[in-house]
Amino acid sequence: MNGNDIQSRRDFLRNAVMLAGAGVTVPLWAAMKYDKNAVLRYFRANAAATDARVKDGIEANRKGDATLLFTDAQGRPCENVHVKVRQTRHDFKYGANLFGLSETKNGAEHAAAYRERFAAAFNFATLPFYWQANEPEPGKYRFAKDSPYMYRRPPID
Repeated sequence: MNGNDIQSRRDFLRNAVMLAGAGVTVPLWAAMKYDKNAVLRYFRANAAATDARVKDGIEANRKGDATLLFTDAQGRPCENVHVKVRQTRHDFKYGANLFGLSETKNGAEHAAAYRERFAAAFNFATLPFYWQANEPEPGKYRFAKDSPYMYRRPPID
């Protein structure tokens, strides 16, 4: 395969898995191209099935029944109670990677906006932990605060 080849996302992922299994650790997205329209065609062609699967999953995993009993101070059931319920949080973990938390190439103002929007949208984050950032050279670890700078890879300490 040469650099001018275009492949579908499915072919790309299959090739990436084969390369990773063979121990190739180059940035695969940079090394291969894929056809964006082919990927979108796949998702559009399967939109109805995906929507049905998502709706079924919501019904099976995100909803439940509850019975509420409202009582007065003496513990007697109340009648004709009107209740307004508003969900303020949930147990479902929804998030993304936290790469931009401490810095972005667009400056401190952009990083602050990222943190604010991230906190407003998500209740969960994955940490950007890559061993190469912690040991860029064999035996030379980046655990201390004064470790050499590496973009989006602050030292652990």
